[in-house]
Amino acid sequence: MQGPASFLRHPLQASFSKPDCLIVFPAGFGCARAAAGKRWGVTETSPQRIGLFGGTFDPVHRGHIAIAREARRAARLERIVLLPCRTSPHKTDALPPTPGDERLRMLALATAGLAWAEVSDFELRQPSPSWSWVTVRHFQEMMPEADLFWILGADQWEAITQWARPETLRSALTFVVFPRPPHPAPHPRPGWRPIVLDTVHPASATAVRHRLAQAGPPDPDLDPAVNEFIRRHGLYRAP
Repeated sequence: MQGPASFLRHPLQASFSKPDCLIVFPAGFGCARAAAGKRWGVTETSPQRIGLFGGTFDPVHRGHIAIAREARRAARLERIVLLPCRTSPHKTDALPPTPGDERLRMLALATAGLAWAEVSDFELRQPSPSWSWVTVRHFQEMMPEADLFWILGADQWEAITQWARPETLRSALTFVVFPRPPHPAPHPRPGWRPIVLDTVHPASATAVRHRLAQAGPPDPDLDPAVNEFIRRHGLYRAP
């Protein structure tokens, strides 16, 4: 078993921890759940609607947060768990990502003011690559009464049947699909449960990394606290 992950707890309040997973709950989460119940007719006995948003988040940018906000609204999610992956099985030819603990800390900073957002290091603590079905099984075991939603781009929706154990994913999840131009609009799949968003955000992690390598922070597509973290730690500098 690996040791505890390095994690920036401030300004969030950690209220759940397991040996194989750390989730950070924002302070005031209980109040946020009560408010969500009033808006959406959710009661304390209703299954929680939990969104799982995986990705490299290298770095997390305003587009990620905009997508999470719209997914929460469209799918009536009470909580969204953001899961930085260790390595993506869909990006095998990509450069190695920024170390996981630094991506985790940037996510914590970017979501610090969002009462409905949580950050988990679960995928960072698993062997490479980060398999979605393993993550889903973990959260099913941790929250057996919850309704789980997987947030992904239209490009990955097109390839979903080629993912590992697609039938496990199909039976366990509702999918919240966001546009990824120039990929075509998501289309229905028999037996699958998609919710299609119409939010398109121009931010791109590739473009952000390029600008940071050329000029350094601040970058307009990053939260100010993330910009400051990048500056202090010298991330994304050109070699």
